[in-house]
Amino acid sequence: MEDALKLAGTTYRSRLIVGTGKYNSFHETQKAIEASGAEIVTVAVRRVNITDPNKENLLDYLDPKKYTILPNTAGCYSADDAVRTCRLAREAGVGTLVKLEVIGDDKTLFPDIPATLEAAKILVKEGFVVLPYITDDPITAKRLEDIGCAAVMPLAAPIGSGLGIRNPYNMRIILEHARVPVIVDAGVGTASDAAVAMEMGCDGVLMNTAIAGAKNPILMAEAMRLGVAAGRKAFLAGRIAKKLYATASSPRDGILNEPHVPIPDFDLYLVTDRSQTRGRALLRVLERGLDGGIKAVQLREKDLGGKELFLLAEAARKLTYRYRAALFINDRIDVALATGADGVHLGRESFPITRARELVGARKFIGVSTHSLEEAQEAEDQGADFIVYGPVYFTASKANYGAPQGLMALKKIVENVSLPVYAIGGVKSENSRETKKTGIRGIALISAVVSASDPKTAAEEIIAQLRR
Repeated sequence: MEDALKLAGTTYRSRLIVGTGKYNSFHETQKAIEASGAEIVTVAVRRVNITDPNKENLLDYLDPKKYTILPNTAGCYSADDAVRTCRLAREAGVGTLVKLEVIGDDKTLFPDIPATLEAAKILVKEGFVVLPYITDDPITAKRLEDIGCAAVMPLAAPIGSGLGIRNPYNMRIILEHARVPVIVDAGVGTASDAAVAMEMGCDGVLMNTAIAGAKNPILMAEAMRLGVAAGRKAFLAGRIAKKLYATASSPRDGILNEPHVPIPDFDLYLVTDRSQTRGRALLRVLERGLDGGIKAVQLREKDLGGKELFLLAEAARKLTYRYRAALFINDRIDVALATGADGVHLGRESFPITRARELVGARKFIGVSTHSLEEAQEAEDQGADFIVYGPVYFTASKANYGAPQGLMALKKIVENVSLPVYAIGGVKSENSRETKKTGIRGIALISAVVSASDPKTAAEEIIAQLRR
């Protein structure tokens, strides 16, 4: 109990809170919770029977002497519904400790913040101990704390996405200012995600899908228990200071004490260009392309000022979250960091890759545009994660980068660098298969999708060709 979680006047040995939905049976739920070591268990009042003793009841499988039951308002879409649900749980004898969820969007399950604030005010006045589910917004967290909530529970990523903490910068701001426990809620995918949250200084982690949706939920529950414990110990121990070594044998050696992660697989790398949308809103075109299966986007709007680009990138980040796609910002590392993008894409005139790595860290990705074997090898030597090479075929948008390089030159690039290579320049549905045969990881596109009459159909057709 030397490092116990203190929540609403009660202390807990475990800093892991687990849900009870999405399991195959109440028996599996019981076994997973036991393996997790959790002492607080959250239950959706509207979805699981905890009030009718004449029907199979989840509480029959949870010893009330062993677990604190935390009723939640999952499935509520208004403040009134959430307040009513909490009152029902109290009348059923579950207690006054509640997890407040007011959903604002059916697809992402993001919370409705105004409704959450409204419900929190009512519930706190009625004597409930409120733990609200919120976005990773420091202002919302502060307002809920001021209302009298016992903790704040910002999401790491959309519910059920398993993406881990996508915006550590906002999370750190919340942690710096909060005077109540900060518990990460939603978006954890595996034990390392839980450990990262705890290493940042979060007071706890709440999860359901990451355990219930695993191939072996009971084993994953145990892994999460260990991940949370390890992360907390690491936070208390304190990591070594990060040092920069200009003479390191590799650009990454000694730069960051974080594990580097491999670039994810994606077939299409969409590069945006507002001038080619045929008068349509870029975000609408982007959404259609994502709906067609695109899993990586480079926001390449060079003519925009800092504020305009930031606002556009924020909106693009929301779309890529929704479709579980990666977002890269062209050149602007500040915008990439501020919006929680997955990385940056550097061009011929950008500053050195090694300096970019120092700024973005080891867990962000760096893509580099190249137009020759020498440039590709230099990008690899300096620590890029992937390269975009071209133009492969003739295209007006790449005319200033020289003559088309052709498939033989592309194949030579693939054979002489170990990084994933994406071909760009004139690649379309009809030549995508022969382009893929050179060994590239995928194709980078602009007009083939952005200018298409239906970007969704265009993306689907090209992906189908690449996967044949």
